[in-house]
Amino acid sequence: MDTSPRRILIVEDSLVVARFLEHYLTKAGFELRIVESSQQALELLPEFRPRAMITDVVLCAGQSGLELCRQVRQLADFDDMTIIVMTSHSFDDEGEATAETAEQAGANAFLTKPISPVDLFRTLERLGLASKSSGTRPSPRGLV
Repeated sequence: MDTSPRRILIVEDSLVVARFLEHYLTKAGFELRIVESSQQALELLPEFRPRAMITDVVLCAGQSGLELCRQVRQLADFDDMTIIVMTSHSFDDEGEATAETAEQAGANAFLTKPISPVDLFRTLERLGLASKSSGTRPSPRGLV
């Protein structure tokens, strides 16, 4: 997969969360595209070619970020893309732990909202998308 290591696709239908991620990630030097739906994400992948995707579990119009993970994992050009799933719910509709279902769907990491900038960047560092030495880690202020 020929992708830019600084490109992240954000799939989030909450404007507040999308702007939070945009603020911290662009400040850290990432190039972003933000979409609201899984359909928009799938259409943008071939053109934007991100290294990573951050998606909410619950998207607009009943769409699922977990189903989006499964679909992305079926795409040969993106089957190894880093995927971070986030949600304000710790359990899915069947009462299963969402972190476990996210991993089963192909996610590399799971974040529970509210997300702190520090937790976001620790996750990015653990996944090899950011480095402590880059000086881009934000202060612990701000949750969304």
